Amino acid sequence: MESQLQRAPVNQNDQTLKLLLVDDDAEDLYFLKRLLAKSGRKHNVIEASNVDQAVAQLQQLPDIVLLDYHLGDQNGFDFLGHMQRAGCNLPVIMLTGVDNDELDQLALTKGVADFLPKRVVNPVTLDRSIRYAHRDFMRLQQLEYLAHFDTLTGLCNRRLFMDRLSHSFEGVKRHGTSCALLYIDVDGFKQINDELGHALGDELLRGVAERMSGIVRSSDTVARLGGDEFVILLENISAAEAHRVAQKLLHTMETPIELQQQRIHCSLSIGLCVFNEESRSPDEILTSADRALYQAKTLGKHTYCSYNRNLIDALSRRVLIEQMVQQAVESGEFELHYQPRVCSRHQNVLGFEALSRWSSRDDVQLSPLDCIPVLEAMGLMDPFTCRVINKALVDFPALDALAPGCHLSINVSPSNFASSRVKEYLLDQLHQRGIDPSRIELEVTENLFIERQDSAIPMLEALRAEGVRVALDDFGTGYSSLSYLSHLPIDTIKLDRNFLQAVPHSERSSVLVATIVDLAGKLNLNVVAEGVENQAQMEFLQACGCDEVQGYLTGRPMTLAQLQTLIAPAG
Repeated sequence: MESQLQRAPVNQNDQTLKLLLVDDDAEDLYFLKRLLAKSGRKHNVIEASNVDQAVAQLQQLPDIVLLDYHLGDQNGFDFLGHMQRAGCNLPVIMLTGVDNDELDQLALTKGVADFLPKRVVNPVTLDRSIRYAHRDFMRLQQLEYLAHFDTLTGLCNRRLFMDRLSHSFEGVKRHGTSCALLYIDVDGFKQINDELGHALGDELLRGVAERMSGIVRSSDTVARLGGDEFVILLENISAAEAHRVAQKLLHTMETPIELQQQRIHCSLSIGLCVFNEESRSPDEILTSADRALYQAKTLGKHTYCSYNRNLIDALSRRVLIEQMVQQAVESGEFELHYQPRVCSRHQNVLGFEALSRWSSRDDVQLSPLDCIPVLEAMGLMDPFTCRVINKALVDFPALDALAPGCHLSINVSPSNFASSRVKEYLLDQLHQRGIDPSRIELEVTENLFIERQDSAIPMLEALRAEGVRVALDDFGTGYSSLSYLSHLPIDTIKLDRNFLQAVPHSERSSVLVATIVDLAGKLNLNVVAEGVENQAQMEFLQACGCDEVQGYLTGRPMTLAQLQTLIAPAG
């Protein structure tokens, strides 16, 4: 398959040029060849005596045409018309025995590079005309290339791509066919570029461009829009075939790209939009593919997403959530609710879990499941967690008045362990406010140890050394929970609510819960059962020795003001 990569034209001033001599007079042809020979330069000469022969000789790809005006019953302008209709763009030097100003002006309007009367031409003037015409043509070719092709990869640039997209759009309108557009990002390219350097980053983009070009048809268009953004226009293709191309693109990137003795692993995120005569504009097609790409990137690396109408609603909601969440973080437009953690035997409050809640608009109801992934994707998890810590510690004295000696649990995300910012902020706030660190418990999930084990364990150990307690939240929902218990720096495990749904009616579920409680006790770990919703569950947990519970049975999440109306302060 012919590569889609284009190469910039090469300066050929010092190369042997292929000249097409078009003249119906044999003596004039001989004269021209003698003049060329006397110029001292080597030329590859091909000949034609009429317009039809000259058109056929264009197949040999001459560099310059030396064209006589009189060609029997036709003239040189007839040949120029054939060249233009065929899309053949070559410099033409017209030679004529008629020294006529009007003909000279007409030749220039027809795009002739030079007009030379035969009676005055000599080896020097002919050689100069050829060299200047070729130089000017090459400069124009270079400018044309720069205007339409990406200099780094040789692919079409945005300008040429949009022209071809518009052409395809008109085609589907006329013929009722369908085409497809793939909008592509190189996953993690900024990090690769920063770590390996811009030179190697450029080589990587060239390698990606070559792989893309290698799997498409010669009729398709691969373009680079800028940075690590690429697009592929697939002509006359069905939706099923377009999906297969997207899958092939993902597959071709599974093999590392070798650059300067390094094997670089990179993947793609792809947005796919199939368009037909119902599409409204080329810009809408590009926007649709871009939205599909955005959705693919939210799903993770190395995947593609196809555009559909439902996607518009999902993306619009996502964008709105992003705006609301960012505003909430910047201005503190969220509040904390506190859910009591209660002794199963005596029903007294042992602690509270701080839970973030967002103010909702009439058209958008926000939940933690909506907001947490957005915060992580936008890189706002650290400032958000610090704000939660600040609010919770401000409320802590009032909580302690309601339940003296209580502990306060605060959830942290795996992304909070990418740096030490949250750890340092927490310890600094505890010191400034004079709060005993042992009264604070950070809740982490098993994903933390899957995603950031190398950085998480030392950080948790440092926090525990200062007295802060650590709880493993949603225990039992990960991949290696039991192995974690043997070596992780944790004090508490929070039994996930899913374990309690069938208790005590299911014997297996009951045995499993009782075993976990017993195991945790032997490892000197505290156990909190989450999701306790009825008295039967409470009595079962009391019987198997689980001392601490949390759930709607003992208290829903409430604001501090609501807690203060329900729980009488001690003393």
